[in-house]
Amino acid sequence: ITDISIDNVSVREVGQDWELQNGWSIGEDKAVKSVSATDTNLYQSSVFTVGKTYKIVFNIESISGTIWVSGISDFIQHTTAGEKTIISTASSTNLTFRSSGLSEVEITNISVKEVGQNWDLGTGWSIGEDKAVAVSGSATKLQQTISGLSGKKCSVTFTLSDYQGTDLVLLDFGSTSGQSITANGTYTEIGTYDQNYFQLYKGANFSGNITNISVIEITTDTSLPRINYEGFSYQDALGSELVTNGGFDSDTAWNKGGTWTISGGQANFNGGGGAIIWQNVLTSGKSYKFTFEITEQTTGSLRARCGGTLGTAHSAVGVYSEILICGGGIDAGLQTSSGAVLSCDNVSVKEYLGQEVVPDSGCGSWLFEPQTTQIVTYSELFSNAYWDNSNVGTTPILETGYLAPDGTNNAFKISNANQDSFWYAITGGFNATTTRSIYARTVSGTGTAQLCSHNSNTNNTFTITEQWQRFELNATASAIGTDFFYAVDFRGSGTLSEIILWGANATNDQ
Repeated sequence: ITDISIDNVSVREVGQDWELQNGWSIGEDKAVKSVSATDTNLYQSSVFTVGKTYKIVFNIESISGTIWVSGISDFIQHTTAGEKTIISTASSTNLTFRSSGLSEVEITNISVKEVGQNWDLGTGWSIGEDKAVAVSGSATKLQQTISGLSGKKCSVTFTLSDYQGTDLVLLDFGSTSGQSITANGTYTEIGTYDQNYFQLYKGANFSGNITNISVIEITTDTSLPRINYEGFSYQDALGSELVTNGGFDSDTAWNKGGTWTISGGQANFNGGGGAIIWQNVLTSGKSYKFTFEITEQTTGSLRARCGGTLGTAHSAVGVYSEILICGGGIDAGLQTSSGAVLSCDNVSVKEYLGQEVVPDSGCGSWLFEPQTTQIVTYSELFSNAYWDNSNVGTTPILETGYLAPDGTNNAFKISNANQDSFWYAITGGFNATTTRSIYARTVSGTGTAQLCSHNSNTNNTFTITEQWQRFELNATASAIGTDFFYAVDFRGSGTLSEIILWGANATNDQ
């Protein structure tokens, strides 16, 4: 007879929602894949809805080999430990973790959340990594329903980054539109909505990222004086250091290709085909500031590599910094040209978060005058269908490619030898305080032309020279009587038959 005592018995079911293929097991609050099985899956059924966007977060406690998430549109291989975040569109209903070959891995803290659920995404729009991402191909809108928005005057702010293409993005207030935006930056516009939607319209050839969208109703409580910050300097706002052993104090942390070696407190490349030295620490689509020093150089060049995106090639001793947007990979490193012989040191990679004001570097002042908002859409693109020529007499001729005041070749020449036509846009939104302006110059010589309004207006004839000038017309002194913006009217008292124009502008005090 044997005496036995038993205490603290606990039985818990584990892994009840997961399907475990050969080599996978659940234990100690984590999923474990053994090295004995090849190409097997850990998956859970009916997690996704195909076509919706999800944020997937999980932590790899340890890994030897490669693992990735399938069932989504983005294919990202993971070979290092740490917390991983993926934002992607579901292509299957199952969430699947798939190992490659004889991989060994431990995964925990898996989270799946739907993102972008309040937004209606037109063709070419998607939600990813805390931003709306637009790609070229179709002229469509990013839209969100806001109950009671119609009839309200609002201040709308958003940030555009990674702008590419030849087209624009603009706010749509309903019957009126905001300014045409074709450059990175943060924009604030004021308009009155006549619809219950926030809408951001993109042209077919526009691509870029939209973040930090804000729609604030303007009331007597929010119509406060503004501050103008003059003379302030700005500095880069950066995240924490991402690379380990950026000073090459030891031969650790770095993956080395080609003839890269680490010794003597620096990384050295001694000829052969171009190759990289790298660490897998980036997130696709984010911006990063790379800094590195070339300490010795015999031949060839060195450049930063940001997830496959290459920076500027440098072939001289010195310290170099550059901001790059991470491509499809996760590697942060340096890449040589073929045959290079050089050494480098002091590598730093930090996420670029924009710019911030340097405290006490300037002087602020109150702005008590009213704010203004641009009325003219496509203010620099006279070839857009928003602009038109009259059906009076001979059709004017439009040519592009002329040097503009901002240094681009985006100015337009408008010609009409018979001086019997005009170039105009129907803008809408004019009132008694509207101010119109436009930049103009002659092709050669000096002459007069009627700008900004109809030829019956006696206040719109200006003397034009070969130098760019900004011409302004105040509505209260012009009695125009229409919502047309006349870029140029060749009829009446003008003497020029051709003129170069840029930057039409019409604003109302707010």
